[in-house]
Amino acid sequence: MNRPSSQLEQLSETARGAVYRRDWPTVAACSRAILGKDGDSPEGHFLAGLSAKAAGRHGDAAAHFERALAQDGARYDAAIELANEYVGQHRHAEAAALVRRCGERLSGSPAYLHMAGTVLASAGLPEDAWPLFARAHALQPGVDLFRSSLATCSIFLGRIDEARAHYLALLERLPDHQRYHYQLSRLGRATDARHVEAMEQVLARTRRLPKDNVFLYYALGKELEDLERWDEAFDWFRRAGDAVTAVAEYDVGEDVDLIDTIVSTCSASWV
Repeated sequence: MNRPSSQLEQLSETARGAVYRRDWPTVAACSRAILGKDGDSPEGHFLAGLSAKAAGRHGDAAAHFERALAQDGARYDAAIELANEYVGQHRHAEAAALVRRCGERLSGSPAYLHMAGTVLASAGLPEDAWPLFARAHALQPGVDLFRSSLATCSIFLGRIDEARAHYLALLERLPDHQRYHYQLSRLGRATDARHVEAMEQVLARTRRLPKDNVFLYYALGKELEDLERWDEAFDWFRRAGDAVTAVAEYDVGEDVDLIDTIVSTCSASWV
C-alpha cells in the first residue's frame, strides 16, 4: 500500500502534466483529491488556484494562492500568481511587494520571471520589470513573448536602440506580425521608404480583412507622414479609422444624448 506522501506526490505529478496540457478539469480533480487528504497542502491550494484562475474565478484563485503562501512562504510560484491576481484587483503596492519578496528564488524560472516582470510593469515600475524580462529572455531567447515584453519595457525606459533591435529580430522570425511593425514604426522618424514597402508587402501577401489590418494601417500612415507623403498618409489613416469604426459599434448619437442630458440637468456652476 502506498504511503500518503507518495499518493500526494503522484497526484501532484498528474496535475502538473495536466497544467502543461491545459487540462483544467484534471487539475481541479487532483487539487480536490490532495486537499481531501491534507487541507493545508500548499501544493493542493496552488493547483486549486491555477484551476480557479483558468475558470475566471479570480477571487477564489487569490484565496487559494494566499493559503498556499501562508503554508509555505518559499513558494515563489504561489507568490507571483498571487501578485498577478492582486494586479487585477488594482492592489499594485501589494503585488510589487510580493515580487520583491521572491528575490533570487525567481532567477531560474523564465515563465515566472516574465510574469513577475509583467506584474511590475502593470504596477507602473518598468525600471524594476526590465531586469526580470531581460533574465527571462536570456534563459529562453527563442520565446518571442519574452523578447516582445523586453522590447516594450525598453521603450518605457528610453532604451530605443535596444527596443528597435528586438523588434527587428522578432520580425525576422515573424515578418507578418502587425503589432511588431506598428511598434517599430513608433520608435523614430522614418527617413526612407524601406519599412513602408515591407509593410505593403505584408498586406499584399496576407490579404486580410481591413478589421485585421488596423495596426499596419496606422503604422503606414505614421511613416508616410514622416516622409511628408501627405495624401498617402491620410489615406492609410482613413482606412485605419474606417476599420476601427466598422467593428467598434460606435454611435455618435449616444454621445450627443449624453451631452444634451448633462446640459439640461446640470447648471454651469455645478459643472
